[in-house]
Amino acid sequence: MWLRRAASDLFYAENPMAHGGGEHDHTCWHAQQAAEKTMKSLLIYHVQPVPKTHDLGALRGRVPEDEEWGLPCDAVDMA
Repeated sequence: MWLRRAASDLFYAENPMAHGGGEHDHTCWHAQQAAEKTMKSLLIYHVQPVPKTHDLGALRGRVPEDEEWGLPCDAVDMA
């Protein structure tokens, strides 16, 4: 679910005219949301607590730099 939502936000970040305008603040918001939801997806997949925060730095700090911490291909394809 989170990964699908992240993919939707990424679409709008990459296609600003799709949400009616291309205003810079909306594009940035969608980009931030895509990153946040992707990191929360990783935490959920690896059965880790998900903090109630929008702070990308705090979320990034919870995702280790470990090659084993990816998502399986079928999870990514669902997005």
